[in-house]
Amino acid sequence: MLLYSSSLFAEWILLESNTEGYDYYYENKLIYKDGKYIYYWQLSNYPKKDEHGDYSAVFFTQLDCQTRKYKWLYLKFYDQQMSNGNLNAGFASDKWDDNPDNSVGAVIDEYICKNYFK
Repeated sequence: MLLYSSSLFAEWILLESNTEGYDYYYENKLIYKDGKYIYYWQLSNYPKKDEHGDYSAVFFTQLDCQTRKYKWLYLKFYDQQMSNGNLNAGFASDKWDDNPDNSVGAVIDEYICKNYFK
């Protein structure tokens, strides 16, 4: 399983923006299917630094296209946009979750499953 992604090598594709100024990207060169799961990197840019000093976050995501449940296998938070600058924090998660209908996350899940789960 490939767990490396760097803004230096990533080709981030803008997938969605919201009215609050958040931009959501995915990396289309490091995406793959394994059984019923899709694995991919996604990036969120924030319109301003959050309370932790983060300006962007990168998530390595495992997505079940049958149930639309996901888990972020690895999360990294940076002090500049597009995952540049200093790494403020990074951790793993093994918690399955799902996105509310009509949320940005649900739109991203729909796009990834429609285009990569074949």
